[in-house]
Amino acid sequence: KEEDILSLLGDSTGQKFPIYMD
Repeated sequence: KEEDILSLLGDSTGQKFPIYMD
């Protein structure tokens, strides 16, 4: 899922993408 990818990227960068936060 895109959400899983965004979650992994967010954890890697230490930041959460707006779409993931929303």
